[in-house]
Amino acid sequence: MKKLILLSLSCLSAIVSVAQFNYNLTVTKDAYQPLANGTSLNDTTIWDDEFYMLPLGFTMNVDGKTTNRISVESMVGLSTDSFGPVNAFMVTDLDLFDRGNAGDSVSRSPVTYQLTGTPGSRIMKLEVANAAIYEEYDLYGTNDDSVNFQVWFYEGTDVIEFRFGPSNISHYSDYYYLTGEPMMGFIKNITIGTSNFDAFYYFTGNYLSPVIDSAKAGTGFKAGLNMHPPDSTVIRFVPIPVGIGGTMAMLSELQLLSNTGNNFVSLNSPYNQPLDYKIVSLNGAAVQSGSIATGMNKLDISSLTYGMHVLLVSCSDGIKSFRINKY
Repeated sequence: MKKLILLSLSCLSAIVSVAQFNYNLTVTKDAYQPLANGTSLNDTTIWDDEFYMLPLGFTMNVDGKTTNRISVESMVGLSTDSFGPVNAFMVTDLDLFDRGNAGDSVSRSPVTYQLTGTPGSRIMKLEVANAAIYEEYDLYGTNDDSVNFQVWFYEGTDVIEFRFGPSNISHYSDYYYLTGEPMMGFIKNITIGTSNFDAFYYFTGNYLSPVIDSAKAGTGFKAGLNMHPPDSTVIRFVPIPVGIGGTMAMLSELQLLSNTGNNFVSLNSPYNQPLDYKIVSLNGAAVQSGSIATGMNKLDISSLTYGMHVLLVSCSDGIKSFRINKY
């Protein structure tokens, strides 16, 4: 019954290197709202170790891997594909299974999804509702504990959120077999079903202010979180912009003449092709977008909130990022 991603993580001696964790992590509170009128991912099928493919409805970048779908592995692993080296988020190391496995003929733990918003800023919402825990049924013969959570995928900003609903977890040491404590995190370049991956970034300590640790070759895990995140907890992953103040590929000659302004900032482009730009707030929200022409450009920032933002300029050949300050 153990999940493939969890089995991979139990073989840490196979890790050969540790790469950089490319997300900023924040924890907030927001009232949990079950999805209304979502589309079923599992229909009436009783699930356990199944794979499902979630269509995003848009394209997003997950730490360098671009995808328009997410492979949902046993409802706890969310990866950029179902084969080959992938990047994956692990919501929990609980061995979840459908409550209907305890004698029902149809699913009692619905898995649904819903696409909301307008093109350019849509959110794909995935919900796992009323999931049971295999170890409770196997060890105790009961089926009373439950977990509810959602995962939100944001178009345009590539932000990902874990949103936790009501849960009941009675036997921590029996359920969380990796450390006896809740584990979640991000796995870089994992080959599903094997122990081959670059790094596992996991969270330890208080769930409200977790410390990010990484699994290194042969060292195993130190610990997990102090508790399963309670109802209305939101854990938000905001991509760290590539090369703040630096360059990639051909955009090295792009110049921001001033990074501070009230109404405008000026940008000079020597390239004879239009460039796309996007302004992102420090919490990961895309707040403005447009195009940049050859020569001098004055970008209107009058509608931005005061404070620091990130200006991302891109084309097919490269990307460059700047910090800008609206005062």
